Amino acid sequence: MRTTRYAAASVLRVGLGADLELQLGSDSRVWERTRSADAHERVHGGGDSNVALKWVLPGSNDDTQWALLARQGVLTGASDIRAERAQQDLGVSVATGDLAFYVNGTRDETGTGWTVSPSYTFLSTDSLGAYVEAGLGTGAQRSRALGTGVTWRVAPAVQLDLSVLRGFAADEDDWTGGFGVSFLLP
Repeated sequence: MRTTRYAAASVLRVGLGADLELQLGSDSRVWERTRSADAHERVHGGGDSNVALKWVLPGSNDDTQWALLARQGVLTGASDIRAERAQQDLGVSVATGDLAFYVNGTRDETGTGWTVSPSYTFLSTDSLGAYVEAGLGTGAQRSRALGTGVTWRVAPAVQLDLSVLRGFAADEDDWTGGFGVSFLLP
């Protein structure tokens, strides 16, 4: 069986203070195609949404940043696409210099699990950035993955992002890619 999925996702990030951010996200449109020897199925429609709070923890400074992210899924998707249970995440990240480390706990329709993801930024200029990352997940989040990405700030308030991730566990996505556009609103 082979499944191909495309999602047009968006996140609105609103600063609620110097160290607190509200995030409203949605897979506004999802297209999914599943093929097997017996059948072909296509579904499309609106995807699920989420609301999150990100808090930069006390003790963060120019050298080391700590942050906590709590996210709650909202079942807003079309019936063929909607999850059976809203996903909940709680993650913490730490970054120092070119190294970053992220740990996330997830509870969703398939159970609970943990993801650990280290990353290394090997290129960092005023307009370009490039990184490599790894991912290791347990439980419902079982995964083994390696990836890379590039960021390009094309203007002071506009950034483009491109990423690719290769999964190596038997029951996960083989390839995941992403393209993003970020705008800083006045």
